[in-house]
Amino acid sequence: MAEQNKKDKRIRLLVILLRILVGGTFVLSGLSKSIDIWGFIYKIEQYFSVWSIDIHRQLVVVLATALSIGEFLLGGFILFGCYRRVSVWLSAILMAGMTFFSIYLVIDNPVSDCGCFGELITVGNWPTLIKNLLLCVGIYFLIKYNRRVKGFYNTYLNWTVGVALLAYVSIVAFVGCAFQPMADFRDFKVGTLLFAQDDANVDVVYSRDGVTKRFSSDNLPDSTWTFVDVVENENSRLTLSIFGGDEEGDELTDEIASKTDKMLFVSIPDLGKVPTSAVTKVNGLKRIASSDSAQFVVVTGSGADARQRWNGLSLNEYPLYTSDDTTLKALVRGDVGLVYVTDGIIRWKMNADAFDNSQLHLSDISATTVNFTWLNVILAVVLLILKIIDTVGVALKPRFYGKSRKKDVTLHSDLETSTESAYQVQNIDSDETKEN
Repeated sequence: MAEQNKKDKRIRLLVILLRILVGGTFVLSGLSKSIDIWGFIYKIEQYFSVWSIDIHRQLVVVLATALSIGEFLLGGFILFGCYRRVSVWLSAILMAGMTFFSIYLVIDNPVSDCGCFGELITVGNWPTLIKNLLLCVGIYFLIKYNRRVKGFYNTYLNWTVGVALLAYVSIVAFVGCAFQPMADFRDFKVGTLLFAQDDANVDVVYSRDGVTKRFSSDNLPDSTWTFVDVVENENSRLTLSIFGGDEEGDELTDEIASKTDKMLFVSIPDLGKVPTSAVTKVNGLKRIASSDSAQFVVVTGSGADARQRWNGLSLNEYPLYTSDDTTLKALVRGDVGLVYVTDGIIRWKMNADAFDNSQLHLSDISATTVNFTWLNVILAVVLLILKIIDTVGVALKPRFYGKSRKKDVTLHSDLETSTESAYQVQNIDSDETKEN
């Protein structure tokens, strides 16, 4: 008996640990992709491009949203022990597909990053395969033992936990798709320098008394330090290179950045992905920028033919510059993205579809929608309230159940007594009849 108790305890600890590891991994993976849903859309399109498959953007949006939300929900169910049988079997099916896909990535190497955790964590193909194999092992043991251990909530609350998780991740995905990611994992964050000066891209390395230290170009040390080297700093990764849209394609970054202290930067990575109605939208943005004395810059990553078509539709109201489409996608999310820059610093970013054309002053706009921290707090409070309700319900159940049982026993006893009395009366009547 003691040996069996020890075994049950080990199984319980194993299940709890696997729920945290497997469920936590699914939650992190699904949430990171839901936050930056556009990043996941770009990754899926990258795969289809490698396979030479042309798929409609709306289908990719639906696929990316369904996968990220589904993965998050599965992770939450496993983590809290909800739907203990169904959740692990569905995760097993998902991981079977993902594992075979990661084997393909290792063999063929079509992309260097699988996109498992979006922009949050970059994972190579070999680490991805190892991670998936470990998850498969964990899910195997969960299939075997998960039902032996109760969940964090009792089963009658499983659906309410699911509704809370679904509402949370749906809000995160919607904001990330319609506006901008609620948490920015990329280099071009709000408050960073979009157009860095040449001397801002490098640090100078000096040494003294065996100590080596890096200094910025505007904060050099005194003569007691010895010059060692010049190295690039983090700003070098943020410098956006803009080229002319003509045949020469000369770099015009410094010229554009020096024209004015205010700029409305419009990013269109792929002109072929936007509808014709976007031309009217961008033309309206130009008028808003002009009324606010802001420079209006439109940059795309498309080729000459697409740029020529756009110029014809827009009636050449503004020059169309070019840049690397990958950099533009990292700068701001969306088919048409807006970046407001003052003094070379990014002040806000948003999807052009979310921009209100009635705005008159760009500096008064705030792209903030839902605070991610507060959304997490709300989810935590809701889950805590559900746990309190669950605990109180379990504590009160024996009392009501006990009273009900006592009442049933009393009624049953009274029924037996009345039945016995009636039987005795019947016997007495029978005896009197015989005597007569």
